[in-house]
Amino acid sequence: MKKLVVYGTVYPDIVKLIDSINRVNPEWELIGFIDDNEQKQGKEILGIPVLGGREIIPELTKDENLYFFNNYFGSVSDFKRRIALLESYGCKIPTLIHPAVDIVHSSIGRGCIIEEGCNIGTRVTIGNFVTIHPRCVISHDVKIEDYALIAPGCTVGSCLHIRMGSFIGGGATILRTKNLGRNSVVGAGAVVVNDVPDGITVVGVPAKKMKKNLFRRLMRRLSRDIRRIKQSWLVKNQTVS
Repeated sequence: MKKLVVYGTVYPDIVKLIDSINRVNPEWELIGFIDDNEQKQGKEILGIPVLGGREIIPELTKDENLYFFNNYFGSVSDFKRRIALLESYGCKIPTLIHPAVDIVHSSIGRGCIIEEGCNIGTRVTIGNFVTIHPRCVISHDVKIEDYALIAPGCTVGSCLHIRMGSFIGGGATILRTKNLGRNSVVGAGAVVVNDVPDGITVVGVPAKKMKKNLFRRLMRRLSRDIRRIKQSWLVKNQTVS
């Protein structure tokens, strides 16, 4: 069996995924987690010890049978920094796929994770460090670039190009769309029927661009309304007096 260390404790379901893989084909010995949060070090996650922080990586890499997996969900820039750190030490980074997921007619890069209940169509191309959470449907001829994340329960229509760093929120549906731009965000439950440009967030049914600083504008409008009400009240009371 190959040994595996998981860098990050943010997503404990990875233990379940590894158990599922091993029940079909004993492949991984999960020896522990690494986490830079000192409060987690020395504790256990689902019975798996947190061995220490990143400072122990150089010592661990002396074992040529040891692999590392980056268990992190956050900004793409932070994700890339963690991958760069592992690569700087020459860490081997595997792809983890639930044994019930069939990707025989598709291709996938390294450092990816595909969880249970996913249906991957034919001629799907998946890049490096892509995360596909449970119960997602990816139709045929979809291309998913590096660092994309697809949250649970999403449906992705055929021939879509999901570009680098895109995020698709839980339960979203993408139909009749050809391009999801770099670092774009699809809100949870959204239904996307048009292309999404780079760096844009879309929400709703049908999905529309979320306006920037919407909260601030609402607060400014509320402040103006309060001032008008106060002014009206003052004028009214001056008239009465």
